[in-house]
Amino acid sequence: MGSQVIKDVVKSKLWKEFKRTIGNDFIRVLEHHIARVAGMPLDELVLLKPIEFKKLFIQVFGFQGWSVFINVMLNICREKSFNKEVVYKWFDIEEEFNQTYIY
Repeated sequence: MGSQVIKDVVKSKLWKEFKRTIGNDFIRVLEHHIARVAGMPLDELVLLKPIEFKKLFIQVFGFQGWSVFINVMLNICREKSFNKEVVYKWFDIEEEFNQTYIY
């Protein structure tokens, strides 16, 4: 399997685990406030247009909300032994973001 395919599989698993962890109520909030505005299903937006998702997420929830989202994703990486670099590259963030904004 190519490295891009592996990264895509990890992203998909991370996103599914995020949805399971966070619960349906918050997923519905994301669908209403972010996916609806983007005009596409939430799963597609997150997996195929992560930068657009990031931009809309920050518009709705601010940088503090974004830092919580990233922190949850990184916690899932630790629990599932996924490489955290996938999250950083997926959402085009610097590792320093983690150290600066996530407590």
